[in-house]
Amino acid sequence: MIQLPHLLYLTVKRYFKNPLFLLSVLFMPVFTFMLSNYTPNEDDGLQVAIYMIGEDKDDLLSTLDSSESIMNFIIVDSEEELRTMVGKGQAECGYFIPGDLLDHYMDGEKKNLVTVVTNSSSSFPSVINTTIYSMFYSKLSEKLITRYLTTQSAISSCYPNLFSAKDVHTLYRKYLDRGSTFSFSYANQPNVSVETSSANMILTPLPGLLVVLLLISGFSGALSYYQDADNPIYHKALVRAVSIAVPLVLSLIPTYLCLCYFTNLRAEVESVAGYLNLFARLLFYVILCFFLLFLLSTFVKNRNFVYAFLPMYTMGCLLFSPVFIDITRYLPVLRAFSFLFLPTWYLAI
Repeated sequence: MIQLPHLLYLTVKRYFKNPLFLLSVLFMPVFTFMLSNYTPNEDDGLQVAIYMIGEDKDDLLSTLDSSESIMNFIIVDSEEELRTMVGKGQAECGYFIPGDLLDHYMDGEKKNLVTVVTNSSSSFPSVINTTIYSMFYSKLSEKLITRYLTTQSAISSCYPNLFSAKDVHTLYRKYLDRGSTFSFSYANQPNVSVETSSANMILTPLPGLLVVLLLISGFSGALSYYQDADNPIYHKALVRAVSIAVPLVLSLIPTYLCLCYFTNLRAEVESVAGYLNLFARLLFYVILCFFLLFLLSTFVKNRNFVYAFLPMYTMGCLLFSPVFIDITRYLPVLRAFSFLFLPTWYLAI
């Protein structure tokens, strides 16, 4: 008769002697620490050359400097320097922008104001065009609404002193900066304000990657059964259950600590109840992983099939679960299908 405490002891001892399992468990905190301390290099991203002339250029240049995007703007001193950078591939493209660009827009001029020099090998000019226009549009929209409220609207004709340019500027910045006009709702992160910096974008897939690693640690328990399937002891359900449960439980602790560290960085949890809820969700996910692997080892006896299935299933988790992107936002028909991959159960509840 198999004694459960002795079986647990032998199984835990076996996994602590497994260098691959220990490496996967230690990789979780190291991976989390590396991502959370990521500092983007100034040379990362798309290089865009800017040549701007005119007395009012400083305001537009400050708009580019203060923007958070995947582009790095290189201010050059001459048209020749800009064309040289683009020609040598040092910049994806270059822009000649008049400093009074917004004044031209205000006067109704919309064509032939900006000259774009592109590199024939670049595939990003259209993306860069849209991004730069959106950066300048916040400045343009403030000018438009200021003119409307102070000189062109029925309000301004009836109450000429109701709004000053300063009042409009204050209100505009208030609603724009605080998200009162519009806001973004991040999937699985209700009521959370996330700064869209490069570091935060790098951190976003971390919870999904951690739960995928947790599932992979459970795979090691299933694989140990198939490696020793000829041993009669592994035909017993209790032995298989312990062999699968032990690596999942051992990996649960570092995964939970990493997720707590992540949520603390993002200020997503502010109470003990929030951390308990996080643990409950993770425990539910571990139970699902256990039942999947236990049923797999019970009904599928073909070792080669399992060896081929596990990496394919892991790839499916990365593609169809919302680890990097939520594909069901673009293809809603796949939503039910995505729940066949266990990380979806953690990330979507």
